Amino acid sequence: MAYQFAVYLHKKNPSSWENNKLAGEDWLKGFRHRNKTLSLRSPEPTSLARAIAFNRVNVNKFFDNPEKLLERYSSCIHSIFNLDETGIKPVQKPCKILCAAGTKQVGKVVVAECGTTVTMCNCINAMGNALPPAYIFPRVNFKQHLLHGAPTGSLGMASKSGWMPAELFVPVLQHFVKHMNVSAENPAILVLDNHAPHISIEPIGVAREHGLVLLTLPPHCSHRMQPLDVAVHGPFKQFYASFADAWQISNPGQSMNISNVADLSGKAYYKAFTAENITSGFRAAGTCPYNRNVFDESIFMPAIVTGQNFNSADQNEGREEAVSSSANLQSETPVSVEGASECSDHQEP
Repeated sequence: MAYQFAVYLHKKNPSSWENNKLAGEDWLKGFRHRNKTLSLRSPEPTSLARAIAFNRVNVNKFFDNPEKLLERYSSCIHSIFNLDETGIKPVQKPCKILCAAGTKQVGKVVVAECGTTVTMCNCINAMGNALPPAYIFPRVNFKQHLLHGAPTGSLGMASKSGWMPAELFVPVLQHFVKHMNVSAENPAILVLDNHAPHISIEPIGVAREHGLVLLTLPPHCSHRMQPLDVAVHGPFKQFYASFADAWQISNPGQSMNISNVADLSGKAYYKAFTAENITSGFRAAGTCPYNRNVFDESIFMPAIVTGQNFNSADQNEGREEAVSSSANLQSETPVSVEGASECSDHQEP
């Protein structure tokens, strides 16, 4: 664009600009020097599906649901929870180190280059509280020693893959309900993504029984709209990598395995799951305090440039049919499954 603008202004350009049809590195350095407010950042990879799905239409449709729920249950304003899983591997991510300028390759010993995944399911409250997590270990049978060092009250379970299967989500949800202090007289809202186990019949029945209203996020939007993803899981992963790195330094020649995951993640849990991080996550997602205009229009630009027609009648009719079908599942204590879809932000390998 800089080259095109220079040509438009009939400027005399260096020969390298003309040959490459591109401004040079010297111009870029000068441009950054003149504009101190700009910085060079590494972008976070975002899939095309997420870029397309996160648009103003989907976001507005989602925010219609909590608005109606908060009007219906005024007591739920401070009883909003968010549940999500994250994967942990017994392989540390090396921290940054100082080295001589110009060094071509810098290495650091790790226990392995890849490892098995332990699923950690977390639940937080808009008031800044965190409930004891649930761990899914990649084992056929769960052994109690695997929870050594985990946060007090944690639940331990096992599955062959280490991922959250549908049959284990019911006891996991019951584990969190036990700590929520919710009932039909004291209802609460649980925000979660549309991972298939989350919206199956049994969890909906458990939620209805305990006065818990399930509110699912639109597909591929959790990176912006889920408080745990926005402000908690990132710091948690950084603290976990730091503690794992320190463990490797303190135990030279030893291999880390899944029996160390609970202890290291427990230390990271108390560092990352703070009231400040939790409340900032709910605030940034627009969930609590409720703010449907929390996202600036510039954030929706990736969806706009794809050329997708989000206002088509077919899409609106399809969503209305999904809403009406989900409403049939509701009773006096409704369970909202808005945004449910076969698409999921979680995919097992």
